[in-house]
Amino acid sequence: MVLHAYKEEHSNLERKLCRMLVHRGINCLLLMLPYHFSRTPPGVRSGELFVTGDLEHTVESLRQAAADAVLSVSWLRQRREVDAERIGLVGVSLGAIVCHLVMGIDRRISAGVALLGGGDLGEILWDGIATIGVKQKLLALGISKEQASRKLAVVDPLTYAEENRPRRVLMINAARDTVVPTSCALKLWNALGRPPIVWLNTNHFGFAFAADRVFRVCAEYLASCFEGGLRSAKNPEVNVLPVKLGAVFGLGRTMNYALAAELAPLVRRSLNRSWVYAGAMLTGTGAYATLGITPSGDFDFGAALRLSGGPRKLTGYAMFTFVF
Repeated sequence: MVLHAYKEEHSNLERKLCRMLVHRGINCLLLMLPYHFSRTPPGVRSGELFVTGDLEHTVESLRQAAADAVLSVSWLRQRREVDAERIGLVGVSLGAIVCHLVMGIDRRISAGVALLGGGDLGEILWDGIATIGVKQKLLALGISKEQASRKLAVVDPLTYAEENRPRRVLMINAARDTVVPTSCALKLWNALGRPPIVWLNTNHFGFAFAADRVFRVCAEYLASCFEGGLRSAKNPEVNVLPVKLGAVFGLGRTMNYALAAELAPLVRRSLNRSWVYAGAMLTGTGAYATLGITPSGDFDFGAALRLSGGPRKLTGYAMFTFVF
């Protein structure tokens, strides 16, 4: 069963995942979450009503999503083409959170892959950039982060992590995530007993640049579980080239907007994040080859060699970035 992301309007990525799973010999059911797609009330966008400033409503949205998945498992187990002992879940973003929640309450699910999920829903709501508007509404109502966490605990994957420990779970998370903060992924990873985890050197959105490779890992993991065991104890690796948009200083003008990419990590730090890298940058003054250092998630500095737009020379630069 595949569970899609928050506010999805087309599900193209999830359908690609379904096709890859089918090609691997795994039947698929793509479940539409509450308030998304055909379940969207008139006059609002897909998913807009799933998470709101009404925390009771948000809790009920997650309860309904979990109930839908549990009922779908019951339906699948009655199908002749389905092996009732080999039912798995794959969730993306919001779908990954629901995946963790469902695996904590339904023991009939034998394996799962959670892509870009995490625990501590209060922190995700409060610190994630996808729910800034909801946070502002809660603040206007006088609701604190701690109050939100307590209210959401009844549907938080952390609450049910102990029940999920016996199952096979693969986590795939973004090391620079600003939607589901990395700290939330780490909290759930620890609560689950540190299952296999793949860290992508990118933000929440950047996995789309390597979707085929990520989905191949999902398919191989589930197939291995269903076939009686994991082929390798080593965590799979997926290399994603971080793409950055930002403001750069030092390249000919006081400030330039720039589009940059890390082409080759040279030194890595924790969670597979690059520390020193070789890259490329395009600005209003030309194209550059770069040797960069990333001391923090949104700041780079280094040396840039101009390749076009002027004389070829080496220049120092600093850049404030948003990583996709």
